[in-house]
Amino acid sequence: MKKLQFLMILLVLMVFIAGCTETKTEGQTTEFGNLILNQEGIKTIEVIKGATEQSSVTISDSTNISELISKIKQIPVSRLSKSEDESFMPERIQDDSVLNIIVYSDNISFASIEGEFFIWPDGYIYAVDVDSMKSNQRTIA
Repeated sequence: MKKLQFLMILLVLMVFIAGCTETKTEGQTTEFGNLILNQEGIKTIEVIKGATEQSSVTISDSTNISELISKIKQIPVSRLSKSEDESFMPERIQDDSVLNIIVYSDNISFASIEGEFFIWPDGYIYAVDVDSMKSNQRTIA
């Protein structure tokens, strides 16, 4: 009888410990459009080429902004684990062929960022979850 109680307590402790360990992020997916806040209020999109900001283009036309958002909003994205994020970004962020796209709800200012993402020529897209960047959660990429 004591062995059975001991095994039950051990099983409960193992389940408790497993549930309290590092948060698993595998399988957490969403659509890219969910990472762009205030979509109706977007006033400006800035496209910057290269890590050294070789060139940039600012889009302010509401028709072009709507078209761009409608084309990208259904792209599926998955949350990277902390280790995946740390191994993915440092080498790639210095690439001069990367496109950094920043979505603003007002004129260009850090306070009005509603979304940001990076695109590499090999097809990788790294989407920044603006809400999670303000907290201790991981970005979705």
